Order: sequence, then C-alpha cells, then structure tokens
Amino acid sequence: MNLWVDGPAISWKFAHLAKDKDIVGPFLRHLLRTLKSLSLDRLAVFWDQKKSARRMKIWPDYKKGRNERKLKDPEFVGAIHGQMDLLRSRIFPALGIPQGWIPGNEADDLIYAACQIFDGAAIILTT
Repeated sequence: MNLWVDGPAISWKFAHLAKDKDIVGPFLRHLLRTLKSLSLDRLAVFWDQKKSARRMKIWPDYKKGRNERKLKDPEFVGAIHGQMDLLRSRIFPALGIPQGWIPGNEADDLIYAACQIFDGAAIILTT
C-alpha cells in the first residue's frame, strides 16, 4: 500500500485551523497517526512548485475562491511558507521521508503521476 501526501494541502489545512501559526507539530502528528494505522510499502510527500501553467490554461478560475482573509496577511503567509520550507528541507530529510517536486507542477500533478507509475497498487491519498 502506498501513501501519497499533498504537502501544501495538509500544511494549509492546519494553517487555517492554527491559532498560533504552527503547522509543523500538527502536520507531523497527522502523519504519525496515519502511519500507525497503516501497513505501507511506500510513503512520499509531494510539494507544489508554483501554480500549474497547464491547469491554469485549461481552467483559469482554478483556486479563484481561495483568497481568504488569512491569505491576505503577509506575515501569516510568510510564517506558513517558512514552516513548509522547514518540513521540506530539514525535517522530512532527517526522518528519511521521500519527497517530490518539479518546477511548474503542483503536488496533485505529481501524485497523479505516481499513481500511474504504481498502477494497480493500493493507494491512499491524504490531502
């Protein structure tokens, strides 16, 4: 069984729930709870690298409804991006968790590609 994690989706989920801008702790607790409940063959966390130009061309209103109040606060957005960078560059590598990102693609594009590569395997997505 494979677990593919949409890193930005989980990060922003906890960012919107957080009162103190902490996403690292909630993200790691979520991941550990998920890992304890499953018997996995593979785990990977995928990250966005800018909006998908291909998707924006097909669907110009993609992400249009996401301009929530918190996202207009540059301090809040910067804090969340900093924590995502910390997860991606320090914490997940230290834990040996494989990650993927490709410029011009979003995490769900990469998750789709991973699903095609492991066609027929049981896959769980967490977003």
